[in-house]
Amino acid sequence: MRDALDQAGGEPASLQVVGILPTVSSDDGRLDIAGTVAGVPALVAAGATDVRLSLRGPGDPVQHFDQVSAVVAEFRAVAG
Repeated sequence: MRDALDQAGGEPASLQVVGILPTVSSDDGRLDIAGTVAGVPALVAAGATDVRLSLRGPGDPVQHFDQVSAVVAEFRAVAG
């Protein structure tokens, strides 16, 4: 796509690509954070500039915040 954009006179660096990161659950149904973010390198290698993830967190807002914080930390560690 970047090549086609460049040939059409556009700016390839301006192209933004959204990648959808599927959630992975452990055998007990809980979010497997490491398994979920393991898909990030493939999305980045494919050209994703933005990654979206849909999380269904625990009902307790504090636990949900902690879960999201853990996902963000692991995402940053994997994405570099």
